Amino acid sequence: MRKSDLDKELRKLKQEIEMLSYDNEEELHKLEKKLNKKKEEIRLAKLQKSSAYEILSLEKTKKMTPQEIELLKLEKTKQIELLRLEQSKKFSKAEIELLEHEMNQKIEHKKLEDQLHVDRNKLDHKINKVINKKPIDENAKLMYINPKSGKTITDVKKEKKAKKKKTMLKLMYLFIMIICIVVLFVVVKTLLDRRSNDTEIKEQIVDVIDNTDIEVIETEEEEPEEGTNYYWDFINTSMINVDFSDLKKVNKDTVGWIQVTGTNINYPFVQTKDNNYYLSHSFDKSYNDMGWVFLDYRNNINNLSQNTVIYGHGLLNNTMFGSLKQVVKKSWYSNPENYTIKLSTEKENTVWQVFSTYTIKPESYYITTNFSTDESFEQFINTIKKRSVYDYKLDVNVNDKILTLSSCYDDTNRVVLHAKLIKSAAR
Repeated sequence: MRKSDLDKELRKLKQEIEMLSYDNEEELHKLEKKLNKKKEEIRLAKLQKSSAYEILSLEKTKKMTPQEIELLKLEKTKQIELLRLEQSKKFSKAEIELLEHEMNQKIEHKKLEDQLHVDRNKLDHKINKVINKKPIDENAKLMYINPKSGKTITDVKKEKKAKKKKTMLKLMYLFIMIICIVVLFVVVKTLLDRRSNDTEIKEQIVDVIDNTDIEVIETEEEEPEEGTNYYWDFINTSMINVDFSDLKKVNKDTVGWIQVTGTNINYPFVQTKDNNYYLSHSFDKSYNDMGWVFLDYRNNINNLSQNTVIYGHGLLNNTMFGSLKQVVKKSWYSNPENYTIKLSTEKENTVWQVFSTYTIKPESYYITTNFSTDESFEQFINTIKKRSVYDYKLDVNVNDKILTLSSCYDDTNRVVLHAKLIKSAAR
């Protein structure tokens, strides 16, 4: 209730008291009690209003600091709260004194915080003043730490900075050296492992070749037709006949033997249920990163697909299909005797003639094994012929069987050779 309303009620009560008869003491007592209550309410309202005006005035005039105003607010709040508690008659005198003590404690705590803040600001100001103080001349910097050395604060700071930089460089060099040592260790270990693998696989190759009975079969020469070309030389090439009995004892996955003229490729090849196993297993099925030469799992060596695919790693030591890289070199192409590939299986011996060699990014098109229509097979033949880096001048059509050899040329490309079947003989 506003103060003006309270004043009106107070005046009204006074008038009622004056009008009452002094004989009616009980009614008079009630009105006086009510009058006193209104007086207390007016007193509280005045105190609240005066406190608010006083604080507002101080904030506007800025005669007191914000911290001092906050303390004043706490003090005024305490007075108002205590007066309200006294008027309510709900608390004993002891309880009110206890509440007053707690409020005083809060005010004291606030004073201490403000004083601490002031002291801290003063200290910061003094520190900044010392730090930002500019010397009158250069000699003012000569505040010697050690009279014997004659070093200034600036000199000491520079020395510390240089020392820190030197330490950081040492740590960096040490870190780089550790990395280099680790890398060198890994490289040496890899090379030693590779050399060990090279030795193992070479020994295995020698054992396989030496322990395999390979017979060269001479065949009757066919008469060339008019317009003689290299085809007739190749078709009269002798075949190889391999005894697979000992090979099968070592590895039952053995399905044939391949020999590529003008390269080091002269190995048995294997086949399993996928194209992954022999990427990391040798002929005796021991784990080896160099793998072995293998036939695509989709092919059947005894019932040739339109395209029969054989894979091998392009090793740097020229084992497996490492020497297949030769087929895209001019020196290899310049010798027509290199254009023949001989295959021997348990049921048949064959000769194949090369008609396309090239390098290409990894893809699945050239290793397609079968085609749904003659048109798609014809398109495939035309595509792989056009890719060739050399023109082998050999006709290939949809009635031909194709042999594809695939290997790594480098980290990003494959080397590919395609040949067609020109001669076969049952065993």
